[in-house]
Amino acid sequence: EVEQELESGDQQALEGEIGDLLFAVINLARHRGINPEISLRGTNNRFYQRFGFVESAAEKAGGWDKLAPGEMNAAWDAAKRAANDE
Repeated sequence: EVEQELESGDQQALEGEIGDLLFAVINLARHRGINPEISLRGTNNRFYQRFGFVESAAEKAGGWDKLAPGEMNAAWDAAKRAANDE
């Protein structure tokens, strides 16, 4: 249903379907004994750390406009690997 509304271009209907999707994911977490808020906070923290890694790469390159998309992806992947090594 989300994919249908993405194609339809109806922003209000898409908002409703994304709300339904979020509700379903929260229920899945609850049924599996996972606190959805804690899970989301962990994801936000990982994103923040990885984005900081990419920011550092942009600074080293001389700014965001000097960092090619492939270099951004490489920095993101390096951040993920670094987190897995910890």
